[in-house]
Amino acid sequence: MMLHPCRARLISILSALSLLSIIPAARASYTFTSLDKPGANITAAFGIDGGTVVGNYTVTNARGFSLTGGVYTTLPTNETYATGIDGTAIVGHYINSGHYHGFVDAAGTYTDLYHPSATGDTMAWAISGSTVVGNYVDATGSHGFTEDGGVYTTFDDPLAGTGSGQGTFARGISNGVIAGYYVKSSVGHGFMLSGGTYTSINVPGASSTFVYAIDNGTLAGYYSVGGVLHGFIYNGGVYTTVDNPLATDPLHGLDNHITGISGTTLVGWYGSHAYMATLDAVPVPEPSSLAVSFLGAACLLRRRRRK
Repeated sequence: MMLHPCRARLISILSALSLLSIIPAARASYTFTSLDKPGANITAAFGIDGGTVVGNYTVTNARGFSLTGGVYTTLPTNETYATGIDGTAIVGHYINSGHYHGFVDAAGTYTDLYHPSATGDTMAWAISGSTVVGNYVDATGSHGFTEDGGVYTTFDDPLAGTGSGQGTFARGISNGVIAGYYVKSSVGHGFMLSGGTYTSINVPGASSTFVYAIDNGTLAGYYSVGGVLHGFIYNGGVYTTVDNPLATDPLHGLDNHITGISGTTLVGWYGSHAYMATLDAVPVPEPSSLAVSFLGAACLLRRRRRK
């Protein structure tokens, strides 16, 4: 059966465009603002809530910080990483006797966190209300946990691997939903845990996907393609790539990490630099989507002219 010329062209183009399926479905326009701490050699941003950003910077030692209205406040302990914030409560981890311990800083009152089953690190990453999420390490690998009022609850993605560097890594929590990633055979896969059900999050075509934050159902993190790291957000089945344009400079390293989200504002880091990304436009369709739309319109116009 002979195909209509327009239909034949459409099938050919769709076949060719299928090769571009490694690219997420949309891109968005953001305004990027540097968050580098003056005088620091390295600055990384990890969490945001409202107008306050948390992270760490390095001069001679790593120091956690919070940033509000352009003012940096340094946490008091060396080798400290501030990674999450909810209201006035900051969480993160610090070096203690050769291992990481988690902490909660509630308006200057510190609580040490160390999972009772840990034989290695315990790392707190995010907080929502009084619930802290993170991961701890034992002889079988990494495990996710929640902590609330001194009570620890362990969880593991059933698809996670076991052994050194493998396992479950919880990174964010919002409205009772936990997000993070698991590693199996040295490959990262994002996950979302809600009501006891795990949902895998994998950017199409990516070799690894790492989810680091969640806010009201929108996930944020980064993925790897060909050894290059790209930031992304995910909501409602749509993956949107978000890359700081400076992160494509080989002098700074081809790495773009998104590690925090609050509403439509993102924070992250690349190389030795921290940044904030503020949404300033609706997502723009990928060229592949535009090509299909234009071809369809052209064929429709041609058919109408023949009539």
